[in-house]
Amino acid sequence: MVVKYNTEKLEKITKDLFTLTGMSVAILDNNSEFICMHTKKSDFCTRIQQTPEVADKCVCSDRYLIKKCTESGKHESHICHAGLYDAILPIKKNDALVCYVLMGRVRCERSPAHFDGCGKKDEFYQQTPFFTEDKIKSMASLLSNILFDEAVYIEIDNIAEQIAQYIKQHFAENLSIGHLCEKFFISKNSLYKLFRNYYGITVNEYVTTVRLEEAKKLLSETEDSVYCICDKIGFRNSAYFCRLFKKRFRQTPAQYRKENRFVSVRDKTK
Repeated sequence: MVVKYNTEKLEKITKDLFTLTGMSVAILDNNSEFICMHTKKSDFCTRIQQTPEVADKCVCSDRYLIKKCTESGKHESHICHAGLYDAILPIKKNDALVCYVLMGRVRCERSPAHFDGCGKKDEFYQQTPFFTEDKIKSMASLLSNILFDEAVYIEIDNIAEQIAQYIKQHFAENLSIGHLCEKFFISKNSLYKLFRNYYGITVNEYVTTVRLEEAKKLLSETEDSVYCICDKIGFRNSAYFCRLFKKRFRQTPAQYRKENRFVSVRDKTK
């Protein structure tokens, strides 16, 4: 997968968001490298970063949040050491990660009533912009669904796209390397190279990702047993599926279902 970035449009997006909200906004590529950033140090940040130790903590706080997001693959947020809210959002297109949006340096409901790291109640902290978490989530949704049209795009080889589409349509079937090579008249070495270049992962990793994403959908939308879901998505060993699921999403299928189920069979029959 080759991701292209229209830096001029991304600069405009981040600038407009910063101007509109007062929230610091940065765009990182799919390798977690900064592309552009719009921010203005508040009086509060200027005050607490007067010592190198505190300034280093701010940098480490951003790095920690970025690392957490790259590992989980989902929206992450925290209250930093200075009592401010920061969040990072992975942006996907056609199920592929294309960039990250880092935003924050604001207060929210989870922020402390005041920050006294300077030895007393800081009036500058109270002047830092305040956002409800609902507003921050709405902003994240807009970023994910609207604002990146034509600013970030993917160049994918036609054969790679055909194979990926086939995998998405036949994930429950036998998707061995040999089967895919025979189906698309391609050698094993070419298939490996193709997926590594255009998707950044192996063919087997791509198949596993498609199957696990379908498993999440079935866990949240149906009451099918884990064993039944395994069969539907192409896994023949439920224990192996559970290990993969927990490794990828940091929770068991049962824990995921408990936290994310929103439509039950009973609801559908009402």
